[in-house]
Amino acid sequence: MASSQEILSEEELEALAEGVANGEVQVESDTGSGKANAVLYDFHQPAHLLKARLPALDLVNERFCKDFQKTLFNFMQRVVAIEPEEVQMLKFSDYINSLPVSTSVNRVRVNELNGSVLFTIESNLVYLVVDCFFGGPGVAAGSDEEREFTAAEKRMIEKLLNISFKDLESAWSSVSKLSFSYMQAENRSQLSGLADSSEVLVLSKFKVSMNEVSGELHIAMPHSLLEPLRPVLASGVKKGHADSDENWRKNLRAKLEEVEIDINAVFAEAEISLKELLSLKPGDFIPVSMSDATFVFSNDVPLFQGKLGMSNQQAAVRVDHWYHS
Repeated sequence: MASSQEILSEEELEALAEGVANGEVQVESDTGSGKANAVLYDFHQPAHLLKARLPALDLVNERFCKDFQKTLFNFMQRVVAIEPEEVQMLKFSDYINSLPVSTSVNRVRVNELNGSVLFTIESNLVYLVVDCFFGGPGVAAGSDEEREFTAAEKRMIEKLLNISFKDLESAWSSVSKLSFSYMQAENRSQLSGLADSSEVLVLSKFKVSMNEVSGELHIAMPHSLLEPLRPVLASGVKKGHADSDENWRKNLRAKLEEVEIDINAVFAEAEISLKELLSLKPGDFIPVSMSDATFVFSNDVPLFQGKLGMSNQQAAVRVDHWYHS
């Protein structure tokens, strides 16, 4: 790098210094110019984690909602709606401090990743499931006051989580083979004591609604736990992979084939006047001409044409050909 003596002579340096001192030479001031644009950087909470996008996780959550909605219907015998929210990333301490005091917090192990995640259930959802399970109308609402869950409620919480694991594992199958197992309920006040923890959580929220009652189920996964899967989660997966579509078609076809429908066949038709109809008495005959061919309908929709016959000493129709729309 060239020295100042190689650029300006000694006389020029003195003249420049004198001009600055007299105010004849204007110099730029940096006071305040950079201060407005300064951004604090938290080394414990890297910005790239909080702004990271995991599109594959959004698809996992959508699949989980569809499957778990059916599971809850079978479990509670009530129509339940489940909606996923956008995935969030926030510090562990911020998340724990934002939870209502009556929330159920549970630790669940992810066996393949050798770590655990938090499943939190709002009290409204706990009371709703308990009420429906024991035959209630499904309108129970929880209290925001802090209290211990009863033994029956704790068993129901564990049961609810256990039945969700199968659907969650199926939803994750397109990303990675994961299995979940219930560990224990956590004390929220003790978790709040870890307020200095800067661990970044990947938070998935699901709103569960039935009638006019709703509650939220959260799955909070440490970002460090998902680090091995981050390339796949960040790049995304195909929303409709072949295996999933094929299984869906097979299941849909199997269910449709089990549907029972009413069919009827017209063996003969006759036209009479209203006067003749009103004059009919028990024992009278209505003359009809039988034809060999007949049509079979379901809900007035023609299905096929066939010929009249007998089968097991009952009137029957032999199918000749189907109608196609």
